[in-house]
Amino acid sequence: MSRPNNMSAALFLQKSYDMIMNCPDDVAAWSNNGTSFVVNQIKDLESIWLPRYFKHNNFTSFARQLKFYGFDKYKKHNQSGDLDADSVWEFTHPLFLRDAPEKMVSIRRKTNTSSDVSEKVDKTEVSALKEKMSSLESQLSALTNQISILTNFVHSYVETNALDAEVEAEPLRKKAKLTSSPRDVSNFVPVADEMDLSDIDDGILDTLLFGTATPAEAVTFDMQMPLLL
Repeated sequence: MSRPNNMSAALFLQKSYDMIMNCPDDVAAWSNNGTSFVVNQIKDLESIWLPRYFKHNNFTSFARQLKFYGFDKYKKHNQSGDLDADSVWEFTHPLFLRDAPEKMVSIRRKTNTSSDVSEKVDKTEVSALKEKMSSLESQLSALTNQISILTNFVHSYVETNALDAEVEAEPLRKKAKLTSSPRDVSNFVPVADEMDLSDIDDGILDTLLFGTATPAEAVTFDMQMPLLL
């Protein structure tokens, strides 16, 4: 049995209806009253039937899409009666019916599910983090440039001060060198040894040596000094 041509229903719902109608009952089938369908073999559904109708082979993704369209999911006992990981799953929706496929047109995908909201929040947070990272990178770049400029300034300042100190210290070094070097006094000869004092009057000589002279002697001394020099 195939569904009537109803192109107004969501494509996912149309494909799901066709898959349940066409796959073997031991894989997936409608319930007896046709108000729900049951997946009996998840592995076979993933390996064979999901790839035929959808672009994936993931049962979890298929079940998630059904939830977005408002389907309820129930875990049922398997044929042995055990409720374990291999149990069958039943899906139901009041408008997804075996004998009334035209009602699928009224099924709408939920747009405000917690998953959608979470996804939007995640995208918003990621976008905010990217903007923050970009801002931090810009600040880091500016700070790096400032550090480089400051480092160059410090180096220049140190070099300039070192040069100024060198210039200021040079005269002091020269002065210290002259002060610390012993003078050679071997060539110094007392003035009295170089001068011929034989022509100087004894009174004038006494005046030079002892500081006593009459006015007349002082005049005579002044007249004779140019001759000595």
